[in-house]
This record gives sequence, C-alpha cells and structure tokens, in this order.
Amino acid sequence: MDDELPPRESCKLKPLMVASPISPEMQVPMPLHKGANPDLSDNNGRTDLSFVAEKDLLGEVTLLLESNADADLCDDTGRSPLLWALFHNHTDVAKLLLEKDIDVNVKDREGRTALSLCAGRGLTEIAQLLVNKGADLDSKDEDDRPPISYAARWGYTEVVCMLIDEGADPNLVEELQWEEFQAPICWAVEYGQEAVLRTFLAKTNALQACENTCSEHRKPLMLAFGSQSEAMVKLLLDHDADLWGYCSNDGPLAWAAELGRYNMVQIFLQHETQAYEDRQSHMFSALMLAAESGHGGIVELLLEDGALDGQGAYQTAWDLAECFGHEEVMATLDPYLINKDGNGK
Repeated sequence: MDDELPPRESCKLKPLMVASPISPEMQVPMPLHKGANPDLSDNNGRTDLSFVAEKDLLGEVTLLLESNADADLCDDTGRSPLLWALFHNHTDVAKLLLEKDIDVNVKDREGRTALSLCAGRGLTEIAQLLVNKGADLDSKDEDDRPPISYAARWGYTEVVCMLIDEGADPNLVEELQWEEFQAPICWAVEYGQEAVLRTFLAKTNALQACENTCSEHRKPLMLAFGSQSEAMVKLLLDHDADLWGYCSNDGPLAWAAELGRYNMVQIFLQHETQAYEDRQSHMFSALMLAAESGHGGIVELLLEDGALDGQGAYQTAWDLAECFGHEEVMATLDPYLINKDGNGK
C-alpha cells in the first residue's frame, strides 16, 4: 500500500433527508416519527447515519441520533459513521458523534482508527477528543503504522506534540517491505518535516533509539542524506546522530563521495568525533568510491583531511582512477600515493 490515506469514496445514493437509501420511496424524517428502524442498511452495510455523516448533514445526524440510531454500526469496509465523517474532514459531525458513548477504536478494513485519520489530516481538536475518550494512542494499521507516524509524515507538529504529551510511544518500530524497520521520526526526516523532527529531538530519545532498532538505510541520518537536506543532516549531527555506525562502504559519507555531493562530504568531515579509527575507515572507503566515480574535488577534500593516514591498501585509489580513466583524479592523487613497489608514481 502507498502511504496516502485511503481514497475517499463517493456515495451514489442520496442522503437521508432527500430520500432514505434503504427505502428511497419514503421521505424522512416521517418514517422515524412512525417508529421506523433507523439502523436499516443497504447491500454494502451502510446505514442512513453513515450516509449523512459522510455528507456533513449535521441536522440529519442530530435527528437520527435522537431517534436512537446506532452510531457504532460499521459497513462492509469497516467504516463507522465517525470514520466516514473524518474521511471528509467533517469535524462538526465528528464532534456530535463523539458526544455519544461510541467505540473510538473501531478499525476499517485497512486497520485505521479515527485517531489515525485525525493524525494524518492534522485534526488536532478531534484527535484530543478521541484521546480523552480512550483512543488507543499506538494502534497500528495494516501498514504497521501508528497515528504518530501519520502526523509526522504530513508535518502536523501540533498533533505530534499532543500525542507525545499524552503518552504515545515515539519509538514504535514499524516493519516495512523487505524486512526493513523504522520508527515514527523517520517519516519526518524522509519527507522533510523539519519542525516535526525538532519536536522529536526536543521531547524524546527517538534518534538514539533508532540507532538500535532501525535498518541502516532507514536511520534518520541516512534518510536526511537521501533527501539531500543539508539542514536536517546538520541538525541530526548536532544531536549526536551516529555517522560512523554503518558499514564503511555503505554509510552516508561513502554514498556522498560516490554520488559527488561535495557539500555533504564537507559537512560529514567537519563533524567532531572521538571514533578516530571508524572515521579513518569510512574516509578511506569514501576516497576509493570518489576516485572510482571520478569526483576529483571530493578526492582532494578527503586527502586534505588525511584519508590515507595509516592505510596500506593493496589496490590504491590511483589504480581505480586509472582503471576508469579519470585523469584529473590521478593527477590529484599523484603527490599523495606510492605504488605497490614503494616507488613514486
């Protein structure tokens, strides 16, 4: 499934106050005054209350509720009247339904609750009402995603703050395809939601938790690099994101060197660290990849920072540059390297 909210379905039947979708020949509200059953459903399991909630007909919703219509009845998609209202951002109808003693944790067939819908649409007030009525803060849908992840992905900082303050777990691990794992903070980074990222960094230990639970390519620093957000990369490094906790040939520095992202390489090299040996290993791998890819400026930058200090690799960056015909890189490397026989090239 993609990460968009489910499609908003359009109802072809007319809502209750024009003609009942169950008994089109009968006009309402007259049948209700005669004791008609307000909970009759069509072939898709939809009731009149479901239709009028979808259409934002507040007066008709009120009439049906006063006639004891069951606000918890779900249709064949698993949607209750509340879910239909929230799918269309009908907040007044949602508030009215929430005045009743209804089940706020009903899930549709995709596993989404009312709180997930509110989080993904930025409906902070309704989300708070749901929480006050006992909504499950950490309920996951069929994509293994909790409400806070929807708010983080779409940049709804206020909702993220509220959920964290109410006790939502910011470190829930989500399983993606191909057995990869990530956490809610990752959505904020991947989609460039800097304000949400700052909220996670200020209120939680989500960044540190990710270092142990998220797949390497789903860690926040790697996602920030992938989105080419220098601001987020700097922010994460300032909050002690682990730059060297990757395989040396598959971390952010290696990728930046291979892809020719000079500014990113600069940012990574300027990051202070006590892990000297890890840093040197990553720098050497980055040098090899930059030489192979022909990025002379990055090769020079790495050499000036000591990328070959203490390294005695058999196949040198010069050999790689020569193999791929990168003469500029070879010229840059000449003053630094010795050949395999110990003689200057």
